[in-house]
Parts: sequence; C-alpha cells; structure tokens
Amino acid sequence: MRIGGHARRWYPHGFALAVSPDSRYVAFRRANETYLNSLMIHDRQSRETFPLTNGPGSLDAPVFSRDGKYLYFTASTNSGPAGAWLDMSNQDRMVRRGIYAAVLSASDPTPVLPEIDQPPAAPIPPEKSRKKAKDKAAASDPEAPPQTRLDREGLEKRIVALPMVLRDYNRLMIGKDGALYALALRPDAAEENPPGREDEAVNSLYRFDFKTHKESLFLADVGEAAISANGDHLLVSRPKKSWAVVETGAPTAPMQGIKDLALDKIRLQIDPRAEWRQIFNEVWRLERDYFYDRAMHGLDWEAVRQKYAPMLDHLGRREDLTHILIEMISELGVGHARASGGDIVKADGQKVGLLGADFRVANGYYQISRIYDGESFNPFLGAPLAVPGLGVKAGHYLLAINGQPVTASDNPYRFLEGTVGRQTLLHLNDKPEMKGAYSIIVQPIPNERGLRRWAWIEDNRRHVAALTNDRVGYVYLPNTAADGFSYFNRYFFSQLDKQALIIDERGNAGGQAANYIVDLLNRSHLASWKDRDGALFTTPVGAIFGPKVMLIDQFAGSGGDFLPFAFKYQTGGTLIGTRTWGGLIGIGVAPDLIDGGQITTPYFRFIHPEGGWAIENEGVSPDITVELTPKAVIEGRDPQLDKAIAVILQQLGENPPPKLPSAPEGP
Repeated sequence: MRIGGHARRWYPHGFALAVSPDSRYVAFRRANETYLNSLMIHDRQSRETFPLTNGPGSLDAPVFSRDGKYLYFTASTNSGPAGAWLDMSNQDRMVRRGIYAAVLSASDPTPVLPEIDQPPAAPIPPEKSRKKAKDKAAASDPEAPPQTRLDREGLEKRIVALPMVLRDYNRLMIGKDGALYALALRPDAAEENPPGREDEAVNSLYRFDFKTHKESLFLADVGEAAISANGDHLLVSRPKKSWAVVETGAPTAPMQGIKDLALDKIRLQIDPRAEWRQIFNEVWRLERDYFYDRAMHGLDWEAVRQKYAPMLDHLGRREDLTHILIEMISELGVGHARASGGDIVKADGQKVGLLGADFRVANGYYQISRIYDGESFNPFLGAPLAVPGLGVKAGHYLLAINGQPVTASDNPYRFLEGTVGRQTLLHLNDKPEMKGAYSIIVQPIPNERGLRRWAWIEDNRRHVAALTNDRVGYVYLPNTAADGFSYFNRYFFSQLDKQALIIDERGNAGGQAANYIVDLLNRSHLASWKDRDGALFTTPVGAIFGPKVMLIDQFAGSGGDFLPFAFKYQTGGTLIGTRTWGGLIGIGVAPDLIDGGQITTPYFRFIHPEGGWAIENEGVSPDITVELTPKAVIEGRDPQLDKAIAVILQQLGENPPPKLPSAPEGP
C-alpha cells in the first residue's frame, strides 16, 4: 500500500518511519520544497495523511512511545545551509537537533511533567479496587497492544521539548522501560581522523530517563545502533568493525566488559552463479527505477536485459559479471554509469616501503635528487627522509638498506619489501663510498601520492609568485568534495593579499556543485572600515577583487565540469587548457549490492540556466586552448600554467583591481 510520496526524493536523507503500537498510524519523513524534512502522519483507518506541524524546523527520526501516547522526533532550526547536499556550501556545517515529544491525545499529560509532592491517596473502595485491577490486567495483556488516540486539533500546540543537550541526533529508540535512547553523531566539522581510522566508531548513545528527567551517556564509541522489538537489548557497532549486544534498562551501560559478537564464526554457503544472476537482475531494476529519464534515452530496457542475460551462464568469476554490468548500463550513453567492487578475491601481496624521495643513477649508486618533506601543516603526511635531525640532503648517496649493499645494478625497492611502518636502517654518504657513511633509522611509507601532490602544488604556487612579482595567487582544487573545500580554504584565504588569482582544477575528480567557491571568487567590495588604530579592512574580508583565470583539462569531470562552467558563467573569468570530460548527469539512489559491489544510477541532469541540456557528453571548452604534452612534462615544463600566468598579467595591466577608498579625515 502506498501511503506517501513526493517528487523530491532527496535520496541522501535516507528513509525513516515509525508505526504506532496498534499499527493504526505511520509517521514518516518527507523532503519538502525547502530541502528540509517534514514529518507526515498517515491514518490507516481514514487513509488520511497530514503533517505533524508546519513549523520552520527540519524534522526527523520519528518513534512512538511503547504506550502509544507520544511521538518522539528530532528537529533542527539551523540545518538549512546543510539541507541541499549537492551544494558545496553545506560543507562544515554544524547541525544541532533537539528532541521533542508530540502529545497525541488532548487528554494526556506531557511526558516531562514535573513531579508534585502529594499526600497519600485515600483508600480505594473494594469494588472500585477490583475494577481497577481488572482494567490493569486487561491493559497488560500482551495480546492487546496499547491503542493510540490521536487528536489532530491542537496537535501542533502539544509539542514539547525534552531537556536534553542539542546534538546531531541521528536515531531515536524506546527501551522496554520507556526510556529514550538517542544516537548522536560525531561533529565532523570539529574533527578529522588520521588515515586508517575512518572506520572507527566515534558516535555516542545517550539515554533519557522520563522518571528523573535527566540524560546520561549510555555508551560511547559506537557507530550504528538498533533496538530489539521488545526493547530490552540494543545491537551496536563498535570500533574495528565489531558488533555487540547491550542490555537496556540501566542508567548507563557498562563501558568495560562489553563482549563483541563472534562474527568470525559465521559461515555462509553461496551459489556464485545464483548470486550473480540476482545481482544482474537487481542492477537492471535499479537503472529502470532510478535513471533520470523514464524513457531510458529511448532504449527498450527489457530488450537490453534479454541481450545480456544469456551471458550469465558463461561467467567464471565475479570480474566477468562486473564487465557485463558495465556493458549493460553503458548502453544508456551517460558518463556516470559504472560498476565496481563485489566479492572479488584479491591477493594480499607484500607491501613495499617508500622513502619519499627521487633518485638518479650516479657513480654506480643511487643518488638522492629530491626529498619530499610534505610542505607545511599536513599533519598526516609522513616524510621518512625529512624528519628533523636525520641530516639527509639531496645529493647524498643511498648505499645500503638493512645492511644489504645497494648499487645501481640493483632494484632498491627489492630491499624495501615488507618495511612499511617498520624501523629500517639506511646507510648514506655525501660520497659514493661506504667509508665515512652515516646510518639512520626511518619508517618507510606505503605510498608517496600525498607528498608528491603537495610538492607539485607548492612548486606551482612558488612558480606563479616568482613570475608575477608575488602579485598573483595560485589555488589547486583536486575535487569539489571535502578535499576541494579544504584546499580552497587553505590557499584562498592565505592569499587575500594578492591582486589576482589562478585557479587550477586540472584533474578535478568532482563531488559537489562548487557554488561556495564560485560565490567567493565573485565577491564584490561592499564596504571599507577603519578602526581606532588606523587599520583598514573591508566587507567582505575574504575577497580578491582583481582578475581570475582557471586551468581546465580533459581529466576534470562531474563537479569538475560544473566548476569551470559556473566560474565562466558567473564571473566571466578566462578558461585555459583543454575541454573537460563532460559528465553532468549526477548519480543517485544506489544501495550496495548483496556481495558489497557498487553501481551508479544516473539520477539527475544539469539544465543550463538559460534552458536546455548542456555539458553531458560535451564538456566545457576553454577560451584559450593549450595542450600539456608528454614532452613538456618530461622536460619539467607546464605550458598551461605558463599561459595562465601570461594571461593574468595581461589582464592585471588592462583591468587592475579597483582602488579602494581611503579613510576620510576625522569627523
């Protein structure tokens, strides 16, 4: 039975509903036109659906009390900027939610009614006592669930707040004793984990006691939580991907001594061919049900299924199924159609440690030509040879690793197998000989991508500064997701003293629609201010008012397509490089497959502000085309960046930033 729906299926918000104990009422979340959430209530008897409230908050996480008298939920009045997930402007938004109770019947009291001291009640007459006992027995009959009475008139006025700290509550549950359990998410904007700790359980579970009207920390360091049907146990995920069962009822759970479930004992027998056929059919249905164009770009989607289904009988491994899925969904002709992962056997090979350096062959040995130091303020980057006190310099020779001599005829990485994160002895010298060599202990790293990326960025920034007499800033954006947001804030605001700016989005992997970046690049001067000490500052403070250019290439796509389009459309800035990838049909609803595999479902498509489809399978073309050839890369040149420098200097000469007014004489 369909009880609700909405054209705006804002999929990242997920799905939340609650059913009253007597199964008459269903409360569910629905995204509305403001990109906030409303709570709707459906009456299964009258078949009516109505909103709980028309207030300004964003409502979520409904749950009925076990006696059916109250509907608990969360509400936020500051989540508006974080509501539309596609916009980058929702990054680093601290969302706070309160927990509320709707008193469903006009005759029931608030669940947080203050306790009142009263004299002992008068004795109850025997006949009334027997009737009360009979009524109590009937009410406690487990076969007769509590009946929920809901009076719509005045319902919005019967909403009360629970006296709990505002947090980003994600889920509410009711224990057997009637206590409320609330899962609070970690405030992501305030913390960032080192690599390797992304899967740690860092949320907290709180308990609210309706007898004492007090909250307490029930369990720390949890990920997800779910409650049993009778409310006497909680299933919680714990650190290191473990799970545990905890009893409810006590004010706080025993933090120590919680035993994880022995999930390693579970065994499951799987028929791979049957599972692969199920996955194939599920992928076909997901594309049918969620592809942005109901007409499937004119394809006979059933015919497409029949075209590829016979191949399932000839599969030999999971990778073959992935290949078939990719071929099938690629019939749609869109960029964001892909499949990956799944139950694939991967050999756990020996990891090779790296030293974070470039080497060249000289005098029969490996000589260090460059040491990567991670630049400044990158706390999670390890740079083995750049640790203060080691004394290693470019030009020194690597002579031995863990006592094994290393010459130019050897592959030095052979001696670094199995050394990742382990103390490793190196012998080096400023001369190609062991006499006078010095030894150091280092911990090799698993990869050098971060070191080399930051070195490349800083080399480019210094190159721009040197050729522009420090008048032009440089900002690199690896994507338009969390890293792009972080990189932009790091480099844009630290270069507000520059007159102009080069934004480099080559290789941008996309993510969100970077309205935040474009809005900041497009700021205009609104006011100047002078303080008592004579210092001048402006509103907005975070702005560069001079010309700006953007570097693009064929490896920038998705959000990396939208960014240069929006930059050009909104600021009129110059685009330099090569045409972008061309993929602006965004991906949407796509749950993981049964074996952990993933697919994408292209769910929404970009429409040009002036009307019509654009960019998908076209890309964004540069104003000035400049190729970055392999020859130039080998020679250490970047003709695209050099062209951007020449263009920005020309624009600075023709259109310098506006001269801001100086402070007038005193009043």
